[in-house]
Amino acid sequence: MQRHKRFIIVSALFMFILACNLGTPTPTPSPLSVDGGIETAVIETLRAGGVMQATPVFTATPVDTPTPTMTPLPTDTPTPTIPLVSVSVDTSCRSGPGKVYDYLGALLVGETAQVVGKRTSHNYWIIKNPDAGGNCWLWGQYASINGNTDSLVEYAIPAVPTPIIPPAPSNFAVISKNCGATMDITINWTDNSSNEDGFNLYQNGKITHIIGFNRTSHSLAISYLPSQSVQLALSAFNITGESSKQILDVVCP
Repeated sequence: MQRHKRFIIVSALFMFILACNLGTPTPTPSPLSVDGGIETAVIETLRAGGVMQATPVFTATPVDTPTPTMTPLPTDTPTPTIPLVSVSVDTSCRSGPGKVYDYLGALLVGETAQVVGKRTSHNYWIIKNPDAGGNCWLWGQYASINGNTDSLVEYAIPAVPTPIIPPAPSNFAVISKNCGATMDITINWTDNSSNEDGFNLYQNGKITHIIGFNRTSHSLAISYLPSQSVQLALSAFNITGESSKQILDVVCP
């Protein structure tokens, strides 16, 4: 009888445990589980009313890749279609290759002119006259050409003009004077010729200065005696000859 009661009690206990197990669903692992087990630190924090901060996910900020800059290639400076000439020294331009030809103008340092022809054997360029209409002949000694001159026409040498002595200058005068250890003066005049090669300046009958063509003034220092005049004279000249002289007396008191 005692055994029967013990059997009944054990059987009832077994059935109770079996019923509890059948009625309790198998727990689904939490998203916060590691290998199916809930993280203890997370559970404890949540149970204590805390707030868990999710680990931030860093998104890499894209870095702009600089677009490569193309370095422009050097470009050749095109050769001018029309050749141009410049000079390193002021150079007269005449009606032919030489001083026996009429003076027509001048190409000055810093100026350029179009080249229209050449005379290779005499080292002359025929250019557009920088001072007037038409063309003139420029000596190539001080000339620099920019452009292709291969196709330029070779000019024939013109006939030598009948020699003409240049007319004399006029209005010869002293425009400033300083009497000190020397008589320092500036003179000027009017150039009446277009074919002179220069001007001769005389002092008491002797040539002391040769002044370049197209000039109209000159400064000089003269040795003198007080109250004694010094005679100056000026003429124009070229290969043909010399003009008459203009006379001027100057004195320091």
